[in-house]
Amino acid sequence: MRFRSLKPLCILAASAVLCACSQGTVQNTDPASDTETVKDEDLSTQSEDKKAEDDPSAKAPEKVFFSYRNNSCILKNPASGSDLMSGNYYTIDLDSSDIKLYPSLYEALCTYNEAEEKRVKDSMNSYSADMIEFQNEGFEGSGEVFTDICLLRADDKAFSFALQDYSYMGGAHGYTQYYGFCYDPKTGERISFSDIVKDTDKLPQIIVDELEKQNELKDYFKECPTDKENLLADIPGRLEDNAKGLAWALDHDGIWVYFEDYAMGSYVAGSQAVKISFADYPDIFTDTYDNYKNGDIPDIKTQAVKKEDAPESVLQAQTGNTESVNDDPFFGLWVEAFKEKQLALDLVDKLKEKGIEAYSIYSCEYENLNKEPLWCVTIGLSGSEPEAQAYIDDATKAGFPDAYVKYTGNRLCKRIYCYIYSDQGLEITPSKVTMNEIPTEDLSGTSDDEGPRTLVIDSDTVFDSSCAMQTFGGYKQGESPVEWFNKAKGPDLLGVYDVSITGDHIDAVYGNYWWD
Repeated sequence: MRFRSLKPLCILAASAVLCACSQGTVQNTDPASDTETVKDEDLSTQSEDKKAEDDPSAKAPEKVFFSYRNNSCILKNPASGSDLMSGNYYTIDLDSSDIKLYPSLYEALCTYNEAEEKRVKDSMNSYSADMIEFQNEGFEGSGEVFTDICLLRADDKAFSFALQDYSYMGGAHGYTQYYGFCYDPKTGERISFSDIVKDTDKLPQIIVDELEKQNELKDYFKECPTDKENLLADIPGRLEDNAKGLAWALDHDGIWVYFEDYAMGSYVAGSQAVKISFADYPDIFTDTYDNYKNGDIPDIKTQAVKKEDAPESVLQAQTGNTESVNDDPFFGLWVEAFKEKQLALDLVDKLKEKGIEAYSIYSCEYENLNKEPLWCVTIGLSGSEPEAQAYIDDATKAGFPDAYVKYTGNRLCKRIYCYIYSDQGLEITPSKVTMNEIPTEDLSGTSDDEGPRTLVIDSDTVFDSSCAMQTFGGYKQGESPVEWFNKAKGPDLLGVYDVSITGDHIDAVYGNYWWD
């Protein structure tokens, strides 16, 4: 089996249904108990209730009930019909009664479901070109993006789970990494690492010690002592910025920490999961989520219903000339938007001076962003919502406490300005206009691919419906761009043209800014 450390994570293995990392059981009341015992239980309950009044953490949280479903998909080569990639993802839905109790958690899980589907499908498609090439060279298999889920905790204090993501591209072996999710059911917001762990200075040594105990790594580290030293030195960096670089999730009685392949030093050591319990290390934790000191830890199997797998969906790989639209959709942490590009670039420069990764994005290029032309500044171009959320502290420190995470959706086009200063370099035929080595400028700030380009206008090029045609001198209703250029044997007006491109092809013309 490909996963070497599934004992704390895998939900699918029969021996560890849902996951061994939540093995608490619920003790049922004995129906044969006599009257005296019932009275004792009543007194005990009254005592516990009184204790809960004095110490809120002593009262067991209310359970949250939900269902989850596996969704599988196949990515096909549209030319040959062969399978390029297989993949899957999990969706989570609250029970109808709990939707009313926790509407913000419901919304957060809806966002997660949508983002997780996008993540997996986008990941599969990002490998398609390589897989087509491999198959053309004789590789008879297909790639894989396999996701496993571990459900950890679901109560009114926290809703937490972890994903194990395995990708394989036909080499000697694949690659495993992890994602942790931890929501506050009342607000739907992500619970911060600092809300749970108050002392991170001791944590690296604790993690390494527990890894040795729980995962039989003592012999490995004995044979490879530098790997242990490197891991110990690596963990503090992962803990920076509220554990932005650490995969973790919350259980009833502690936290789980996850390490991807090669984190231990070599592939043979595998990906690993380790539990740090509240009881063993009380000094490093806050009391906020240590809510089961005086009661039984619930078995999450009694709260979760696994629905029948969804029907397998079939996707067609995106092929063709997509050189220019090569940016995957992403999650941005959006801080501000401007009507002028230079203002956005100025803010990007200021953030970069503070060591913050920032970009200017042109809103009209992306499916889910504002259709009004705006230059939007994001901190990070993140592949997942939790990755984007990890930049919140950076945004707050930089003076943007209202920054928010939003998914861009697919990139619809690549917008550029092309500068036509003269007729030189233009090759014009009835069916095509070739503009050789003309100056260009990208509207989004995510690419260094600016400068002279050779661009082509042909019968497939259109005037966008938003285009103000009165600025195109001599234009007649119904003319295409190639016809308009041909009529004047070049552009009727010299200036700056706002266009979208795919590779070297101009797909649409959005407007122009011209000189007399």
